[in-house]
Amino acid sequence: MTFREHLQDHLHKSATHHAAVAELHKKISKTHGALARLHDDHAEKAAAHRDLKQFHASVSEQHDDRQKHFAALHEKMGGIGDSELLSSQSDAADDLRQVADGDLFKRFCGIEV
Repeated sequence: MTFREHLQDHLHKSATHHAAVAELHKKISKTHGALARLHDDHAEKAAAHRDLKQFHASVSEQHDDRQKHFAALHEKMGGIGDSELLSSQSDAADDLRQVADGDLFKRFCGIEV
């Protein structure tokens, strides 16, 4: 697997994770909204659930934004070749290529060699 493929895989997994977390917080927010309506006779409880509804809605929006960001990066990476990603004139690029193609990268990621 090339460096670009590893990076694309990571971006895809990150986007998927943030989409799932955003959906979870949307559901939690809806639940707190329903609970707030059930506590109409207890103003403090209703207010607490409304606050939690807003909090989880905000967290959901943040994760949704992150998911969109990672998905956009993943899409942009599809058209970039390894030579464009890592300049051939860079010592850091040489080091990254060596690590990305070697067993050291796999060990760093916790993959058995």
